[in-house]
Amino acid sequence: MNGDIHPPCPPDTGQAQELEEERKIIQQQLSNMPEPTVSDIESRSAVIQLSAPEYDQSEFEIDPADFRYELLLSDKGKEGKYKLVYNGDATEITLKDLKPAQDYYLRVCTSLEDLKGKPTKAVQFATGICEPDSP
Repeated sequence: MNGDIHPPCPPDTGQAQELEEERKIIQQQLSNMPEPTVSDIESRSAVIQLSAPEYDQSEFEIDPADFRYELLLSDKGKEGKYKLVYNGDATEITLKDLKPAQDYYLRVCTSLEDLKGKPTKAVQFATGICEPDSP
């Protein structure tokens, strides 16, 4: 070795561009998340069911178990501030500690590794009225 320093090889711009395009496509497909289903609504709880985003399985080898979901909840109206109430891989989540007789709005974001889709449209649900405590 004669001590010459060689600069690192420049990255293959075609490959980098292709990877960036693939990431954009995956991110768009993460935004194809169906709206969540809200069921078993009670005065202080509700069950949320999620379905994986629709994506081209022939183009991408993605295991649906790798998706992570963020549930965002607002009790301040559809355009109000949303609070993160769940972050994980479950597709059925029971929300607890809800307020009785309250309108809520729920949105879901799907992520895969460091890519995150856009939130779903807000789904509205209302909790039931609670029996007052006996004196």
